[in-house]
Amino acid sequence: MTSHAPAATSERPGLVAALGWTGVPLAAVALVVFLVAGLDVAGWLAGAALFLANRLLDVGVGRILRGRNDVVAVGALGFTMITRAWLSFGALIGLFYAAGRDVALPATVLFVVLFTVDIAIRVLVHASARATTSVSSGGTA
Repeated sequence: MTSHAPAATSERPGLVAALGWTGVPLAAVALVVFLVAGLDVAGWLAGAALFLANRLLDVGVGRILRGRNDVVAVGALGFTMITRAWLSFGALIGLFYAAGRDVALPATVLFVVLFTVDIAIRVLVHASARATTSVSSGGTA
């Protein structure tokens, strides 16, 4: 059994890497929205920091698991994804009790939007890479 690297990562590594960090410029746009809407900037800071911490942990775990058995890597990534989500929402609940609704609610909305966009883009990039690999290797997409 052979393993094929996705075409998108081997042909366009810079594009794939940039798409993996789409949440960062989106967070910058959200800061402008926060400022214009008169929302507490502490909410933006908390939501953006939580997203960035999540993303950095994801990258770190991915690097640790690189080259591991596929079953181990998928299991570990799945476990850490669920764990990061639970810890993030625990932190947001703690933020609610520590800073109040005016900070926690916008932080939660921002985090959920950034997290969702990040996962959606990475899933689409991965699916596109798989489709490209399957077509170029004679398989079906």
